[in-house]
Amino acid sequence: VSGGSTGGTSNYNTVIGRSACITLFGALNNVSVGNNSGAALFGGDKNTYLGDSAGFSNNNGLSNVCIGEYSGRGTTAAYSNNVFIGARTATNVTTGSRNILIGDSVVLPTATTNDFLDIGGVITSDLTTDVVDFANMSLANLPIYADEAAAVVGALATNRVYKTATGELRIKL
Repeated sequence: VSGGSTGGTSNYNTVIGRSACITLFGALNNVSVGNNSGAALFGGDKNTYLGDSAGFSNNNGLSNVCIGEYSGRGTTAAYSNNVFIGARTATNVTTGSRNILIGDSVVLPTATTNDFLDIGGVITSDLTTDVVDFANMSLANLPIYADEAAAVVGALATNRVYKTATGELRIKL
């Protein structure tokens, strides 16, 4: 252990960096690498913080991955089961859980959002539905078939999108 205090029943933690996990007490199986990473972590378990101030204010959260400078830095909170990758990602999180944010400065819609995906602001999704939103999508290289029968003969896989010669979009059933 380097940088953090490990009192109470804290066990199996790897801490490297100035003021990393400085408040650690009663926490298990955490990895915190970087100055001030996991600084507020008190009793959370199975978190991974990599980068300067990554996971800085998560005080009691479980099973989070924060990679990048200030990733998951939010306000003092207990968020769990999140993946935050990128510098300054999820700096607004407080109690949000089961979120995936990837990219520089990507944040949650609200500090308490749950079940959300955002990849660089280009691909987003409410993970409780089957809906994925694309900021900009090109269908320029789709295969062209006259109809469903031609798509079958052409061995197009089920549920794949194709277009007709007139540009009509279809899904092979």
